[in-house]
Amino acid sequence: MNAPSLNPPRFRTAIRILWLVPVAALGFVLGSLPHSAAADGLPTTVPSLPVTLPTVPSLPLPTATTTTTTTPTGSAPTSPAPAASDPPATGTAPAGALRLSDGAVSIPVTSVRSPAQLVLVVSVRPLTIRSTTQPVRANVQVRDTRGYLVRGATVALRSIAAGRIVPVRQQSSADDGRAAFLIRVRAPASWRGSVSLVVSASDAAEPKGVAVSRRVRLTVAPRRG
Repeated sequence: MNAPSLNPPRFRTAIRILWLVPVAALGFVLGSLPHSAAADGLPTTVPSLPVTLPTVPSLPLPTATTTTTTTPTGSAPTSPAPAASDPPATGTAPAGALRLSDGAVSIPVTSVRSPAQLVLVVSVRPLTIRSTTQPVRANVQVRDTRGYLVRGATVALRSIAAGRIVPVRQQSSADDGRAAFLIRVRAPASWRGSVSLVVSASDAAEPKGVAVSRRVRLTVAPRRG
């Protein structure tokens, strides 16, 4: 009995189908893999992920502060008057101003006019005397309320109760504003009490307009024998 023979055309068709199955599977696998843009020659767009950076607050830069002083039109800026011992403020000096070797500025008494006023600095030593024959020294300096030293002022010294001191001659203040007096009390040797002195300075040309005075009290206490 002869074995059945295969039909050649059908056999070849089955072989081709079996061969196509792995080729198709391989093509599917290769198609699912990413291709480089360089290999395919196609532009490739890479999606970018949104990135949000935290906002850093900016710090303010330091700025210079400028202070401006405004003076109303027609009025001069005001400032506190210097004390008698303060140096004069810088600026335009009064007429006749003279700078001394120690840096102080001396002006004539004629340059002291309102609102400026004379100021007296008085030093009397000793304030308590033990004998009516003991001399007392008084040192006076004349200034004005702006701090200038005043020269040419008439400086006088007297006692309130007339005759309590030996009369002293009035003086004119020097360039540094100073005048010095030697005082002797006129009283009995055993007299005890007090003597009030008046020191004054003025402009001889205007004694009522430019003048100042100060009182100083002396104590007379003789030692008991």
